[in-house]
Amino acid sequence: MSDKLYTQTFSSNTRIFSEGDEGAIAYVIESGLVEISTIEKDKQVLLGTLTPGQLFGEMALINDEPRTATAIAIKDTVLTVISREQLTERLKNTEPMLRMLIRVIISRYRTSIGHTRKAGMLSQLNVPLPDDTMSEETQTVAIEKFRRENELREALLNKELLVHYQPLLNMQTGKWAGFEALARWNHPTKGTIPPSKFIPLAEETTLIISIGMYVLRQAIKDMITMQTERNKVLPDAPPLFIAVNVSSKQIADTGFIDKVARVVAETGFPPASLKLEITESMTSDYQLVINWASRCRELGFSIAIDDFGTGYSSMEHLLELEVDTLKVDQTFIKKMYQSSKAKKLVIGMVRLSKALGFSTVAEGLENKKEFNTLRAMSIEYGQGFYIAKPQSSKQIIEKLKKSA
Repeated sequence: MSDKLYTQTFSSNTRIFSEGDEGAIAYVIESGLVEISTIEKDKQVLLGTLTPGQLFGEMALINDEPRTATAIAIKDTVLTVISREQLTERLKNTEPMLRMLIRVIISRYRTSIGHTRKAGMLSQLNVPLPDDTMSEETQTVAIEKFRRENELREALLNKELLVHYQPLLNMQTGKWAGFEALARWNHPTKGTIPPSKFIPLAEETTLIISIGMYVLRQAIKDMITMQTERNKVLPDAPPLFIAVNVSSKQIADTGFIDKVARVVAETGFPPASLKLEITESMTSDYQLVINWASRCRELGFSIAIDDFGTGYSSMEHLLELEVDTLKVDQTFIKKMYQSSKAKKLVIGMVRLSKALGFSTVAEGLENKKEFNTLRAMSIEYGQGFYIAKPQSSKQIIEKLKKSA
């Protein structure tokens, strides 16, 4: 057997586990064949042969009882591992009523297992369902999500995640004012994977907390170097800032903000140069975000509301939340030239932001026309491909040396 952390490979005629073994993981067959058998009345009884896409060893996910069957790879076989921790975490995130039903079903299943064992009918515990109770499409999606999640956990451990930086331009001076940190996954076989392909998956679990801290640490480390290079060519320019996205799970994690404070203190990074970005939809958990934002301000960090206007848009949020920046979503900017209402909305957002003492960022600028229109509105910062695409820290440093 050869192992990665979340994928295991077994050569032909290799035992995966034996009846009576302890276990805390289940498996999904990616390729190969697995034979399931049990001992009944001193005889080896074949229960069935499992093919790619099928799950086995699932009882280990719901109780601590020994394995009730033996599993042998009868061809070279690749398995995706599903841990009890993964199942438990997903149950925690399930809608409460559904979670209750699942727990009741599991409890009754355990009771049924006990009665079956006492009756001496062990083979009945391991009969696979004819179709695994799900469509092929549903099964494929579920397995792919587990596979991607496991690969992402390995990527974090193996430091395959990269941090790139998209510049934010001071629209009035024409100089870079700061950067937004964006994660990239340097997959060993699939190449660079953008955040839209893996961040939503990470946000389904607490994995996003670990990824968020990894990105923040790397961003602060790189930012210190970038600021040093900037000071060499523009010593009198305002300090650069770094914007880091924060998820709802990070906000809900009571230890997260203290971890951020420790990283800032240990590196000597100026707290005022760290901007934490939250999306407007997060403010649905109102009091939690208010308390979190207040704690950030106490520590000297600034807060930005990303994608402003696309969420709940409650004006009450702007009264209570201690934020510094509103980012106008590119959805409105793109529609400015097709809809007078869209342009009026953008003008209104900018005026509202200024009236409340916030700075404003125009997102998604892709051409000179958009740039000039937004600059004429006296928006402080612009961000988008017209200004600069996300780049590595090395690329950023080379441009900072040229007074970017």
